Amino acid sequence: MNRVPNRSPFIATRQRAVLLVCAAIVVFAAVAPFSNTVHGQSRNTEHTLKLDDPGLQPTASFDDIDWMVGSWEGEGFGGTFEEDWLPASGGTMTGVFKLMHEGSPSMYEFMMIVQANESLVVRLKHFNSDFTSWEDKSEFVSFPLVKLTEDAAYFDGLTYRRLDDDRLVVHVSIGEEKEEAEFNFVRTVVEKESPNRSPYAGMEMRQLEALSAEQVESYLAGEGMGLAMAAELNGYPGPKHVLELQQELKLTSEQIGATTEVFDRMHSAAIVLGGRIVEAEQNLNRLFAQHEISREPLASATGEIARLAGELRAVHLQAHLEMVEILSAEQRHAYAASRGYDRDSMPSGHHPERHHLQAN
Repeated sequence: MNRVPNRSPFIATRQRAVLLVCAAIVVFAAVAPFSNTVHGQSRNTEHTLKLDDPGLQPTASFDDIDWMVGSWEGEGFGGTFEEDWLPASGGTMTGVFKLMHEGSPSMYEFMMIVQANESLVVRLKHFNSDFTSWEDKSEFVSFPLVKLTEDAAYFDGLTYRRLDDDRLVVHVSIGEEKEEAEFNFVRTVVEKESPNRSPYAGMEMRQLEALSAEQVESYLAGEGMGLAMAAELNGYPGPKHVLELQQELKLTSEQIGATTEVFDRMHSAAIVLGGRIVEAEQNLNRLFAQHEISREPLASATGEIARLAGELRAVHLQAHLEMVEILSAEQRHAYAASRGYDRDSMPSGHHPERHHLQAN
């Protein structure tokens, strides 16, 4: 678990920030109190639990919380709040939260629920209205699952529950004093679409119109985003998946070490460049939103985005290229088979015959 001291809404004790901070952690939860706890968990507040033993997390999947998917809204704490959860895909369930005061955004959250050790963990990052991050680029706040029922998910300090198909409530534990905040949500009604409705309709409400929440999260997390497909599908394995398949590929300890170095170097560079791309997209968005755009600023802003995107793609492709020097031809074929690629269609004749770290 990665908690950020004095920045997490569940740790911060600054009185002035209490309401804003607790609103920042808006996720959906239960209102019904519980009387008993079991081994590995204890009562945190009246309606939330604390995970005492990480080894006793319950088994859970995204299917258990698919009732969270959708668009939700509520009022309180001097403003309004909105939250959207996308269906699980690619091993994550992604959500975005926005707090509004007097019609203007006060802060945002990007959230992910991920599968870990056959259970679930909520991860989130906070952003100010100008999209500057509360946490460092590589840091986020984590809340592991403690208990699961048919209509509720108790995370460490968060309790989610559906009252019915259109109503959700959250109880949040705040600060060392373990106070609670309650948030009530209703499902946003989706009107019947007009035949002339643009496929972009609704995107104008994004905090960053040009990128989806999933794209922003992927950039900030240094994920691959399909940028190395030219290499991956032509016989150049990716370091992340090579490490995942190290037993199937029978990697030596030397190969594991070399692959780890390649991945760490690629991942660190991708996080930095991904953050810069998000910032550059934000700048372009601001120029249009404030009607300050003209030919010269447009060329400069789009040129910078293109340059950064090219650098990011090169970082991923370079990592795949380096893997050819680490793996043997047999290991590359085994990688292709494990990844479900048709080995007969894989190009031949373009791989080096010599490998510095081949398995014996």
